[in-house]
Amino acid sequence: MTLLKKLPEWNRTALWMRVSTEEQTTANQQEILLRKAHELGLKVVKIYDTTFSVYKNSVEPYVNQVIEDSMRYRFNHVIFYDLSRLNRGGGVVRIWDIVNKFHRNGIQLHSCDPGEQNLELDNIESELIISMKDIFNRESSRVKSRRTIAGMNRSRAEGKHQGRPKGSK
Repeated sequence: MTLLKKLPEWNRTALWMRVSTEEQTTANQQEILLRKAHELGLKVVKIYDTTFSVYKNSVEPYVNQVIEDSMRYRFNHVIFYDLSRLNRGGGVVRIWDIVNKFHRNGIQLHSCDPGEQNLELDNIESELIISMKDIFNRESSRVKSRRTIAGMNRSRAEGKHQGRPKGSK
């Protein structure tokens, strides 16, 4: 008879995946997050697979749900792809609010981005990394939006139809 070793609570984790649109998939994120959990010796007990734009929706209900679930499922780690999956566009103050909320509730955050590893709230280096990453993510998003708008304007100027093909729903 084999005795199953009961896992201590410290190694239970949730995965947080987010994409902005229904056309995107979290499959690539999930593979990387599962690998990270394995590397850290953490057992995945919950997966959050979300689709919403942080520009159009508040991340707060999702963050609150993770914190509530952490109390029920007894996980105290959350692994995510990078900070932009938690917040994008809300600014440095908003990302700090989110990170602080997790930490106040005893949830340790793990990013798969090498530049965001081992983020500690009382560490000035972590503060700089989180702030710089948020600024970079917001600017990257603005550049992408400007390029998209420029492409649409060019297409419109060429007389091409904008939006979905006529007759589609």
